[in-house]
Amino acid sequence: TPSVRFLNSSNPAAGVILTYGNGTECPGSSSPRKLAYSLHCNASAPVGGPEELVTMVDGAYSVTWQTPFACPKVVEASKCPSPVLPKPTKPQLDYQALEIGVIIHFNMATAAGTQGCATNTAPPPITTFNPTATNFTAQWAQSMVDLGAKYAVYVAKH
Repeated sequence: TPSVRFLNSSNPAAGVILTYGNGTECPGSSSPRKLAYSLHCNASAPVGGPEELVTMVDGAYSVTWQTPFACPKVVEASKCPSPVLPKPTKPQLDYQALEIGVIIHFNMATAAGTQGCATNTAPPPITTFNPTATNFTAQWAQSMVDLGAKYAVYVAKH
């Protein structure tokens, strides 16, 4: 469940925190995974990505980002352009018509059963990753059909 709050309630221009919570539980933990983006207003920061990713306990991740995009913009009403609604392109409409799709994340963490929660462990031996050893792909395909999915994206590496 996403939520948004100000970094500093007495100074809303300082930035915001976007939190996504209620993820699945990490093995051995009773807390659900969550991710918090701290977007700090810094008008002189270079345009780019987050500067640090900190893994915290019990599956909670925190990303800090100094960015000019978190700074409020003040524009005089007379200088605001008339709203023009974007029109989707044919490929965008075709993609939207697919309606339901699935994303399959399958990698070493899946094979090892860590799902990204074991931050201080060595990777398992390559022999652990053996997708032909089980019949899960048929189960995946049937689940996708039952869902009504019209496409799938397979992510083997981030």
